[in-house]
Amino acid sequence: MIDVSELIKDSDFATSYVVHRKKGVWEKGRFHLEEEKSLCYIGVVQPVTEKELEQLDIGDRQKFIMKFLCAYPDEIFVTQQYEQEELFSDVIEYLGKKYKVIKVKNWQCCGGYCRAFAVEVENGTD
Repeated sequence: MIDVSELIKDSDFATSYVVHRKKGVWEKGRFHLEEEKSLCYIGVVQPVTEKELEQLDIGDRQKFIMKFLCAYPDEIFVTQQYEQEELFSDVIEYLGKKYKVIKVKNWQCCGGYCRAFAVEVENGTD
């Protein structure tokens, strides 16, 4: 498999964006935010293609969706749970707009990159 991670960071193709990541735990029925951080990434950003839209759930197709690529060791996450800890879907800020990650494809072993689809969050809120 060809390692495309260098192309993803190449200045001819790449741009910068900010990934906002939140992590927390549930205690006694209440959620407590433990950590929130902002990460600066460099990668390729594109609108999704019609063929890629077919891979998404019907409801998500009605929204404006962008595709974000990053090379490892950078990663983008969709909501996951690790034991008692919960990691919420990343929110990506690009050109003054925010996008919530809805689907991620991990190509670390086969191409050295991560591809994420994210929907625009209305009014810039998450």
